[in-house]
Amino acid sequence: MSRAFTSLGRTSSTGLLGRLTLHGKGLPTRRALVALSLALMCFEISAAGAPEDDTIVIATGLWAPYINVDGEACEPSDKTLLSGSLSESATCQSEFSGPFIDVVKRAYGGAGIRIEFVSHPWTRNAQLIDSGMADAGLPYYCTEERARQYICSESVVDGEMVLFHRRSTDFDWDTMDDLQGYTIGATLGYFYGEKFEAMEQEEELTVLRIAQDDVNIRLLVRGMIDLMPQDRAVGYAIAQQVLPEDQFDQLTHHPKPLHSRPLHLIFTRATPRGARFAKIFDRRLKEMAASGELDQALRPLTALGRRAN
Repeated sequence: MSRAFTSLGRTSSTGLLGRLTLHGKGLPTRRALVALSLALMCFEISAAGAPEDDTIVIATGLWAPYINVDGEACEPSDKTLLSGSLSESATCQSEFSGPFIDVVKRAYGGAGIRIEFVSHPWTRNAQLIDSGMADAGLPYYCTEERARQYICSESVVDGEMVLFHRRSTDFDWDTMDDLQGYTIGATLGYFYGEKFEAMEQEEELTVLRIAQDDVNIRLLVRGMIDLMPQDRAVGYAIAQQVLPEDQFDQLTHHPKPLHSRPLHLIFTRATPRGARFAKIFDRRLKEMAASGELDQALRPLTALGRRAN
């Protein structure tokens, strides 16, 4: 049984649903749906047994070209994503690759640590890490809030967040105030900088947050949103995967970055495993940097041609 949820093993999911608070015409509240979603994940993870001391559980997801996912596709429908429903799991039997994954595999492989990857929407990944059901997650910006909530690794690679738009849109900006009046498509669980987050919270920006990056790409080319903040390399990589060539050519980005920040692993503070695995990773990352192995693993990123306006 899972180390954190052993007692749940004796409770059926039907029984859990029966104890959730209901309102209206017998429909679960949003809080109830989140509770049920977490409970079902508990059963999923506990069925495989508690991770061994030499196995780290890492929550991640598709974020090409840093992270690629090869295997069975099991994405929720656009309707489900737009509704923000937490009732559908996006866990697949998949293989994870890409430069960021390669760094992590080399780091822990060199220390004799096995890796078990799990994949859910980003908000759900954060819940798993926060609860200790997952030992770590990647990749994340280490904001002040996250540094209080999780243990952040040393920097792995720098990322640059830019604003994507359609070529037909006459768009320019200098300050955050210039973004007022545009509909901005953002992703649940992503961080876009302190100023952006504050203005969104105060409703000074019109921001539509949904669960998947690829849906935002589609909404952008269809004119349903005006702007999309995204890592520059990630934005073009996803667009190449999901758009036909004529629609891909409609996209561009503004050269002014929304922010430039390093990317990290984040580790749980809920169990001692988080601190242990963080220490191992930082030690190995330093060794890889000194030997040149880190540069070798990240070379595919530096070799990518970055598309200009």
